[in-house]
Amino acid sequence: MPLGEIAKHGFDPFNFFSQILQTPEGVYSERVLAELKDGKADVAFLKQCALETYFKEHPAEKSLFRVVEPKGSGEVCARSTDLYPTWTLGSTKNTSPQLSRLVTSAVLDMPKTPDDFVWGVATDYSRVDDLFKTLKIGPYEYLKEWTIRRFLERYWPFIMLGLFAVLALALHSKRADHLVKVRTAELKLAMRRRASLEKKSKEISHRLETMQKIGAINQLSSIFAHEMRQPLGAISLYLEGLRSMINDGEQDKDKLNSVLELIKEQNIRADAIVQKVRAYRKNVPKRDRPVELSDVAAKAIESLSVSKPQISDKIVSDLHRPSLVRGDALELELLTVNLIKNAVEAVAENPDGLVKVEVKTENGNVLLTISDNGKLAAEEDLKILWSDFETTKEDGLGIGLSIVKGIAERHLARIECRINKPHGLIFQVNFRKYEEGRGQGKKQ
Repeated sequence: MPLGEIAKHGFDPFNFFSQILQTPEGVYSERVLAELKDGKADVAFLKQCALETYFKEHPAEKSLFRVVEPKGSGEVCARSTDLYPTWTLGSTKNTSPQLSRLVTSAVLDMPKTPDDFVWGVATDYSRVDDLFKTLKIGPYEYLKEWTIRRFLERYWPFIMLGLFAVLALALHSKRADHLVKVRTAELKLAMRRRASLEKKSKEISHRLETMQKIGAINQLSSIFAHEMRQPLGAISLYLEGLRSMINDGEQDKDKLNSVLELIKEQNIRADAIVQKVRAYRKNVPKRDRPVELSDVAAKAIESLSVSKPQISDKIVSDLHRPSLVRGDALELELLTVNLIKNAVEAVAENPDGLVKVEVKTENGNVLLTISDNGKLAAEEDLKILWSDFETTKEDGLGIGLSIVKGIAERHLARIECRINKPHGLIFQVNFRKYEEGRGQGKKQ
């Protein structure tokens, strides 16, 4: 019975104790309690109520012993195991029914014992059967020996599960092989398509590169032709004025030298433009130098006023300093000249035409704003104007704004264009303010 309780807790009952001792008197003996007191044993197994009887005779020793995991709370006698039938009377097959009935009647009529035990009718021996089966003893001794049949009976669910897993693995392997073949074929087809696309891509890239080279040459030629008109026009005007002075017999050397100095400046500017175009071909210009944008705008206004004196009264400026930005002075002047020139041409036929040039610092940025009150008033015209190589002028090439956008991009500036209500245009270029020791953020 105690070994059965040990087995219920999941332990091996026959290897749980290092040694099991039995007293000659069996479960009635009080000697086992002496073994416990002397430390010769760890636990003892007694018949139910034997411990309570012992405490009645030795009340001082109640604190020395305790019942291990007691069951049946409220019972007179404590116990650690389930209850099983004790003494059992049975009859053989040769016993007559009359004698069995007589003995049974006599036993049931016996009075209680001093320990309050009586005889009764035991009809359920399943607990005894389960105990033998748990311990694999008695009629279940055969359970200690493994046979194929017993193994199959006990583990058939796991065997079926294993067979199902093997079958599933085989099917998965077959399906995986099929998928590998399909994917391999798809991969080969994709690789052939990729090779074909790469070949076409190389051909297209070669064509685009050729077109870009032609476009670059055309753009450089256009920039040169577009920008050289201004200094050459100024030089022509100065030469014409010089010729008039000579024809009029002007002998003032200071005036003559002044005109020659102006011609020299325009010649230097033309040379700078030529060098700039050459620089585009050879290498990238440096755009990391501090440039006072107000000075650039003032110089651009002066250059345009000299080349076209009739427009000087149409330009007003509001230039605030300091307005340092990081970039290339000549490129920024080229950007400003193109924007001012376009604005002036837009108001040329308007007697009240006005072009305003403004430079100011706002929220850590430097804003170059050029506005006019020209004829342009529709958003559709604005889209056409803002397209590369498109123009609203009859004889325009459409490259002015393309140059402006290119210079703005190379200086990491943001350029915006909007309608100046009720009509006209506003161009605003937003530059990052120059800070000492701070780069442009990316390599030019």
